[in-house]
Amino acid sequence: MAAMVRREGVVLLETLEEVVDVAEVFLRAPANAASVAILTDSGAFKGMAADFCQKVGLELAALSPDTAAKLKARLPDFAPSGNPVDVTAQGLTDPAVYGDCAALLLEDDAVGALMIAIMPGDAATGLKVARATLPKLAGAQKPIQYVLFGEGSPVAPELAAELHAAGVSFSRSPERALRALAHAAHQARVVARLKQRRAMAAAAPSAVAKAGTLTETHSKALLSAAGFPTPEGAEASTVEEAIAIATRVGYPVALKAQAADLPHKSDVGGVVLNVADEAGLRQSWRTLHDSVANARPDLTLDGVLVERMGARGLEMIVSARRDPQWGVVLMAGVGGVWIEALDDVRLMPADLSEAEIVAELKNLRAAKLLDGIRGAPPADVSALSGVLLKLGDLMYADPGIDEVEINPLVVYPRDDGAVVLDALITIGSVA
Repeated sequence: MAAMVRREGVVLLETLEEVVDVAEVFLRAPANAASVAILTDSGAFKGMAADFCQKVGLELAALSPDTAAKLKARLPDFAPSGNPVDVTAQGLTDPAVYGDCAALLLEDDAVGALMIAIMPGDAATGLKVARATLPKLAGAQKPIQYVLFGEGSPVAPELAAELHAAGVSFSRSPERALRALAHAAHQARVVARLKQRRAMAAAAPSAVAKAGTLTETHSKALLSAAGFPTPEGAEASTVEEAIAIATRVGYPVALKAQAADLPHKSDVGGVVLNVADEAGLRQSWRTLHDSVANARPDLTLDGVLVERMGARGLEMIVSARRDPQWGVVLMAGVGGVWIEALDDVRLMPADLSEAEIVAELKNLRAAKLLDGIRGAPPADVSALSGVLLKLGDLMYADPGIDEVEINPLVVYPRDDGAVVLDALITIGSVA
């Protein structure tokens, strides 16, 4: 539900404080806060703000060269450049610097919202600075957050009313103010993208004859026909057939027991990897059948899938599910055994563009794995997002499919693609 309603521009909040803070932003200015500029007189906060913005998903505006030059001319020579803008201690003797710099930031088309975060001093000084700044904020069509540090420090009783009358939100917590702007920024991006939704394929009759869970062999056959990358291989009923397949695709190979009632093959010894030659295959064939028979004496195998072993890579899980209330929902996360250990996944609607899917993947806690870590090369994120795009298309094109789970999808280094190592498809009502 959360993934789907966010896609429609609904702002989801977790605390009552956020409800108040976000309402402040939406009530006092249009929701166009796609990026923020920060004006402060605290060097410490300047350093912290960039990290916090990244944490809450709020983009710092890239100021134009013209804005940067005008700010440099207005600020002391030693003032650091860039956004967030630090006016330094200049504000103690020159209160007009806040309003002058704020006006320059608001004029920049790259700035969607402005936060002014300053040290309050005593109540009278805080009111004096605000009154010197407010005239430069008049008529702004962008959300403005005015923050005074230190919730316990005194504030003139008339300050909040004067700020609100000018259409400016007032807060004592920069973190709460930035979170509110982050929600506004997300909502602005969603609204802008709603007109550019990816058109999904029209529904067609199901390609599968009966309902139920397909074996890996049948699941991969369906995915391969839809353009998904799958390993070379085939299903064997006898060891001689398995040897012929292995000879054709090339050793080493993997053997996987196949039965619709055996979704977790490795739990019963139904998977043998890195079979190097014919002698090893004959031994592995016997071992696999003995293990499955001991663990599941009630089970009759359809056959054994023989596939060429592929190179190792980053294991991901991608899936699609047809929710009866919310429609098709995609999921992506770190795959293999880590899906149960880390529970690090992203849920997303099926009509996202490739760029939006990549943005969702970057929000995984393990996203650094995609970028390459400890000497590992960056992963082929384009291939990963392409599989998710195909999943959405497949689910819309075939209404008989209830669920597709690919785990793992092995993602190789950039430009080397990805491959579906294991997959299960569940068929519901067949059209």
